[in-house]
Amino acid sequence: MILSATGNQIYLNDFISQPIAIGGASAAILNSPEKMTYTYGGVGQTGFMSNYYSDYKGTDSNGNGIGTTSSAYGDKYPLVQPVANYGNIIPASAVTPTPSPQQSVTPSPLAHAVLSDVNVLLVAIVLGVATLIAVAAIYAILKRT
Repeated sequence: MILSATGNQIYLNDFISQPIAIGGASAAILNSPEKMTYTYGGVGQTGFMSNYYSDYKGTDSNGNGIGTTSSAYGDKYPLVQPVANYGNIIPASAVTPTPSPQQSVTPSPLAHAVLSDVNVLLVAIVLGVATLIAVAAIYAILKRT
């Protein structure tokens, strides 16, 4: 494909076994205009995407399906596999985030036991203080007589 017009956006294409996949592309935009969501290797991904070139020599160092280095054609986000390997590709702005379910906090059995022991201790202290006050009052009464 030879491009000479400016402002063309060319992405999500497979260029297979073409000696010159894109010529005169300096004025073209070779990647998606925004981040895209896609599945690669069974894992959901989000990022800019461009084209697949069968002669691409770079690597995918982080496993997201996008080449780490630009293609020979100046494509900044070359795909390392044909487009069909990226599942359903849609603009990230079109994705509605799924709210995470609210998690209820349940105390662990140990925390529950500790809280129970603290409650028992507090009751014992209150009863102990009450008993001491009662004994002191009885002693004071007996001492007067």
